[in-house]
Amino acid sequence: MANCLAYFCLGGGTGFVLNIVCIGRNLIYYFQESGTRTNRITALLLSLAVVATGAFSWNGPISLLIIIALAINTFILSLGKPQVLRKSILLTCSMIIIYNASIGAYGSILNECVAIVSSVVGILRFRKEAAEQDAENA
Repeated sequence: MANCLAYFCLGGGTGFVLNIVCIGRNLIYYFQESGTRTNRITALLLSLAVVATGAFSWNGPISLLIIIALAINTFILSLGKPQVLRKSILLTCSMIIIYNASIGAYGSILNECVAIVSSVVGILRFRKEAAEQDAENA
């Protein structure tokens, strides 16, 4: 919610509106079972909502970065595969950082950097655990 307020105060209309949509998306996903057909249909509809809302709140070409990033995240979240989500965050958070830099949302940049570091730690930890399991099974 703090990001929404920051975007609003900084004139980042696209970021403001899309973060509100994503709050709704997260609530919907919370109550749905991930990886199901219904969840994928919901993901498609929510991705379209992100694109439509982004187009409605267009702040120029820089808005494409946050629109595309959040549409990708919306779909990836529906898969229910944490490792795929962690890898996608490396791309999507980088896109959002560029958007945030363009509007001066420095707190939001810090937030995205924390998400990237967290994702990298998760990716490395998962790889280490998978390697350990492979060694045990060999």
